[in-house]
Amino acid sequence: MEPHKPATVPSARAERWVDVMGILVNPFMFARPWIFSAAGSHFDGAAALSRTGIDGVADSAKFTLSAWINLTGGDGLRQVPFRIEGSGGQRLTFERTTGNKYNISARHGTTTVADVTSTASFVAGSGWKHILASCDVSGATGVFQLYIQDAAAGTSTVSGSQIIDWTSNGLVRLSSATGASPAFQVQGDMAEFFLDIKNALDLTVAANRRKFISASGHPVDLGNQGALPFGTQPAYYFHRDASESPAAFINNRGYGGAFALSGSLSASATDP
Repeated sequence: MEPHKPATVPSARAERWVDVMGILVNPFMFARPWIFSAAGSHFDGAAALSRTGIDGVADSAKFTLSAWINLTGGDGLRQVPFRIEGSGGQRLTFERTTGNKYNISARHGTTTVADVTSTASFVAGSGWKHILASCDVSGATGVFQLYIQDAAAGTSTVSGSQIIDWTSNGLVRLSSATGASPAFQVQGDMAEFFLDIKNALDLTVAANRRKFISASGHPVDLGNQGALPFGTQPAYYFHRDASESPAAFINNRGYGGAFALSGSLSASATDP
């Protein structure tokens, strides 16, 4: 598949026309409209982002995760795009397993309340993939859905009437699972990482998936602070515009606090 150029979406204001003396005029036609673009940043297997503590976060029974990943190495090795730790262990882990499958699991204390693993395997060279997951363990049975490339992609095990204790004095890591070695860093590119820990969606509804991936299979505008999908700012949203340096990806646009970069990021060879 040929490399895709960064997605661009003209702002809604470019579509607004006004009647001036019987002539329809676009008031922004002489100004450059706001353009959305999504560019990838390359993680070389050593780079990682982390922070101590989870700002402004409350325990909940729901979350929605969206990310674009292009693996470039490390087949057969565990790689962890995102992890939240708490006292007693992980709260949320999003990983590519040693079996080359994507897995997402969430816990309350030491009890796993939701777990989903992709049916297919994903290896280096398979191109950009969109991973979208939504979990709701508030009901009696619980629901956990995984979609990859806009298609149902996994088998889940989920408990009902549960809470995920996000607030347990944790560490938050992007592209690593631990400060020790090996840290299971990502060998590949990432873009548009989003995690909301207050809301869930029914991903069987195409309109809900369109909040994160276009019908043609590319990123969509989530808003400057990631607030468009749910109307509120998520805890974590990492975005890099095509005009920005690769290091701009470290800036969390969500309310969950700032991250520090260990190592360095470079521009991805292609964009999602």
